Amino acid sequence: MLVGPRSRPRCREFTGPTPHSVAVRAKFPSAKPPSFLILERRRQDEAREEVLAFTKYHSQCAMKSNWEKITDRRIMHGTVQRRVHEAMHQYKMGIEERRERLRDLLDTEEKHYINEMESMEETTLERQAKMRERAKTLRERRESERQKLVVEKRDQQFREQCEELRSLMTHRRQGEVCSERKVQLTMKEEIRKAEKEQEKLFADLWDKDRLAKEARRSRKH
Repeated sequence: MLVGPRSRPRCREFTGPTPHSVAVRAKFPSAKPPSFLILERRRQDEAREEVLAFTKYHSQCAMKSNWEKITDRRIMHGTVQRRVHEAMHQYKMGIEERRERLRDLLDTEEKHYINEMESMEETTLERQAKMRERAKTLRERRESERQKLVVEKRDQQFREQCEELRSLMTHRRQGEVCSERKVQLTMKEEIRKAEKEQEKLFADLWDKDRLAKEARRSRKH
């Protein structure tokens, strides 16, 4: 095989003295022992096994670390969920307890209001009964005074027929007229007061009923 003028032979072949003659240079014996290749191969295998073992160890460490991280996240997630559940349970229990207290308070207020209204109604009925009794007494007194006046008028007619008796009774009649006038004025004043008290009672009842309705509406809202 021929080579260029500026390059060296790449192998052990070289040209001979005649055209197309080629010679092969003898190969020098290796200075390494025959077992070198075996030892070198073994060394390479051991190095590769070490690399594989190192890679496997690091892969196992990474997997273990990832597994621990996932486990920690799951544990933390479970802890957070449990705490959230406990907090929500406590919150719901607190809400229910407050609702129960409010319900009891409203029931107590309603019972107190009903008792108060019943007591007030009894008191009102008693006052109305007293006022009716008083009005009845006044009517009876007025009727009695009217009957008495009728009798006196009849007596007056009789006295007018007698001149002497009429003269005697004139002075007495003047005093009786004054007394009768005072009695009539007193009766009118008492009747006026009774009517005024009755009107005031009805006005108070109307106001209390209105306030009670407003209180019930406010509690409903």
